[in-house]
Amino acid sequence: MKKKLISLVIVLLIGLSWFIYSSLQPNAWVGESEDGKWIAIYEQEGIKERWFGTLQWKAEGEPIITYREFKINGVQSTGDGEPGAEKQPRSERVEGDIEFAAFGEQPGEKDILELILLWIDGETEFEEVITLRP
Repeated sequence: MKKKLISLVIVLLIGLSWFIYSSLQPNAWVGESEDGKWIAIYEQEGIKERWFGTLQWKAEGEPIITYREFKINGVQSTGDGEPGAEKQPRSERVEGDIEFAAFGEQPGEKDILELILLWIDGETEFEEVITLRP
């Protein structure tokens, strides 16, 4: 009887530990470009309410971002220029992770998050629409 009780307590402790560990992990939405060269991550910072987005280049070369825009449910949240205005060009050389958003609100499960990128690699211009999913 003691062995069963000890086994039950151990199983419950392991289950409780896993639940606590999982609940403290930050939530994240992740998206990848079709060619796999870009990865966008929108995640919660620790247990705080702040959410931020990071863009990572995963290929060879040194691309230059000429435009970026982050949309939630089709509405521009951050980006180059005002919503609906003409796209404001930029010239940002990618030399590491790039932060594309920082907010205090968690997206809902049914929200649609998109990162729109225009970028140049060598002499070729590209446009990417990266959809992020939980």
